[in-house]
Order: sequence, then C-alpha cells, then structure tokens
Amino acid sequence: MFNKDKIKPPPPASDIILIVLILLIVYGFGAAIWILPDTVMSDKERRALQTLPSVSSEYSGSLAGRIKAGKFFDRVLDSSYGRDMHTYFSDQFPLRSEFVGIRASFELWMQKRENNSVVFGKNGYLAEKLTNIDDAGLWNNFEAFSKFRSACAAANIPFTMAVGPRAIDVMDAHLPPLFPVNYGGGVWKHIYELARECELSPLPLYETLVSAANDGVAVYYKTDHHWTTMGAYEAYREIMLSLSMEPLELNFFTPQAATENFSGTTWSKSGMYKKMPEVIYYYRYPGDEEFVTEIVDDGTIYDGFYDRSYLSGSDAYSSFLSGNHAHVRVYRRGGENRPVMLLVKDSFAHSVSPFLAYHFDLEIIDLRYYRGRTADFLNESKIDYVTILYHLDTLCTELSPRLLLAGLKY
Repeated sequence: MFNKDKIKPPPPASDIILIVLILLIVYGFGAAIWILPDTVMSDKERRALQTLPSVSSEYSGSLAGRIKAGKFFDRVLDSSYGRDMHTYFSDQFPLRSEFVGIRASFELWMQKRENNSVVFGKNGYLAEKLTNIDDAGLWNNFEAFSKFRSACAAANIPFTMAVGPRAIDVMDAHLPPLFPVNYGGGVWKHIYELARECELSPLPLYETLVSAANDGVAVYYKTDHHWTTMGAYEAYREIMLSLSMEPLELNFFTPQAATENFSGTTWSKSGMYKKMPEVIYYYRYPGDEEFVTEIVDDGTIYDGFYDRSYLSGSDAYSSFLSGNHAHVRVYRRGGENRPVMLLVKDSFAHSVSPFLAYHFDLEIIDLRYYRGRTADFLNESKIDYVTILYHLDTLCTELSPRLLLAGLKY
C-alpha cells in the first residue's frame, strides 16, 4: 500500500533560490567570458592581457600549405594553446580587477602583510619582496662594465658606475613587524665584493639612501619601485662628488608638484582595490626651460626635461624624459660649448637627468632598445664623461648591458 508519509516535502523556497543563484553565478560568469569583448590592456596592472588564443600558429599561405608546414592545430598539439587558454580565463574573468582588489583587502584583514610578492609596510609603503641575487648575471654585466671602464681609461675619459638599490633594501623603518631587518646590508656587501672582483668601484648609493631614509627623507615612492626626485637628488650628489665636482645645494631647486595622483607599479602589482595617490615633484631651477630634450629615435623635440602628457595617465613617472627610449639627447639651447656626458642607464636615471643636465650635455643610451655601437662614442671622441646607472634588479635580469662591448677594442 502506498505510504504517503514517505513522500519528501518539496525543498523550501530559500534552497531553490540559493541553487538558482549559484547556477546563475557559475554559468553567468562562464558565459560572460565569451560574450563580453576581450580587454586588451589592464590600466591598473599596467600589462597586456591574454586575448583569445588561436589553435594554430600564424601562417599566410593556403590551408594545404599550412598543413604541410605543420601549422594546422599545432598549438593544440604542443600544449601552448592550453597554457594560453588558462591565462585567458584568468585575465578575462568578468570583474577581475574588483575581485583582485577584494582579495588583497582580505589578505590585509587577515593580518597578512604580503600579496602577489608585494610587502605591505608601515605608513602606506609598498615594497616588492626580496628576490634572489643572480650572481652569474651580475658578474657578466659587471665584467662588461669593467672592460668599458678600461676603454674609457685608455681614452682619458672619467668613468663612474652606480647601482640603484631596491626600495625594500633601504626602507627598513617601514617594513612590517617580524620582517627581516637590515637584510639589504648583507646583500650589498656581497654586491660590492662581486664588483671589486671585476675591478669596479660602484658609488655608495645604498649607504647614502639608507642614511637619508633613516633621517626621515622619502627617498622612494610608497607605491612605486623608483626612487623619488629627492632620492634622485642624492644619486646626483654622489655622481658629482665622484667626479670631484661640486653638486648644487638642495635650496637651489624649487619643488613643483607635477601630479598628486600618482600610484605606481608596485601598487599595481599588489592588487590593492583602493588607490593610494602620492605626489611626484619636479625640482625646478632658473633656466631649465632653456634646455632641449631630443628623442633621437624618432626626432621628437620638446623644451625642458618633462613630457607632461604622461601626468594624466597611469605612468606619470614617464613624464621624466618621456619614458624609455633607445637614445635621448639633452642640451642647452643656444649652442653653448659644454662638456658631454654619456649616460648608460635604465629608467632610474630619468629623474636624475635634470640635475646632471645643469652641468653637462647628455647623450642618454638605454641598451635594452639601442641598436647602435655605444663604443663609437669613445672611438669618435664625442664625450668627456661616462656614467653608468642601473637598478639592481635590471642588472640581475637583463642581458642588454653586455651590448656595451659591441665595437669596443679591448
């Protein structure tokens, strides 16, 4: 006989609503990835995002030719399509930036002091986590610098080399509790030993910036890996003193707030949901508009040292010298005969250049993009001084500094 007592009651409306909501979220977000147009660039993270990958490599011929060349579904077979699809789903997930920000905020709420290899310090400071020093990369780059120094010595050209420390090496006072303090001291002792083995004597920028930071000077941005204009001034002083020249005193300059809405690359990497704007200062001085900055790559010329078009975007630091270019020339208008300095660098030198330009015309080379022979500046007697200024991380990760040796007689 049928037992009506065994009939299960229908699920409550709340359970049905919950199930429907879960299904809508799962299938809705999944469908949205395919319906919504791909986002090509993340302004917040300042990187290109993975767009929908192709199952086959690029090929301009016919289908038969594509098959014969092994370019038909080849990316599926070699697993590169699968890897790109994994990245695609991660990069194109709807509301991705909002979820990344919520995750970072949750990490802070859980009292974690790190997210995405960014350390959340005191007083709003963000610093990229310590990375291992690549001895082999440093050694090879130092060796290239040493050979270039020897060529400069043979041409009686004064040579200066400086390595910019990382913010986390310098800003001990702003690191969170229990974080290794004074780690940078051991790192830089090792770096100086490597340099000495290559017969180099880098400027003591680490000690200089640590001293200034301990005195309360903001030598690094809170949200970016670059040093502030004040940090750049400290580097300029060391360069001038190494050349037995008198640097300009700080009171010679008038700080000008270029933007009060700067959030740098470290903030972007941290995944922070809320912006942490800070100020970028230009240190102006009388007559600085009389200088000309020429981007030799494309012939662009503008007055002064600053490209203010960057100030309204996400990369305001690039307003110094208009960002990264292979070859930039800075000189005073009027054809005045001034000493010329060859400045071989990465972006850390951009905010130092306006200080140096007071004393020298500058030939500024970025070996990551420059395809000429830097040695020609020596061989053709175009310069009076050589300064090499790189950030530590660049020297550990870049092969390009070795291009200094192209065309060098050694």
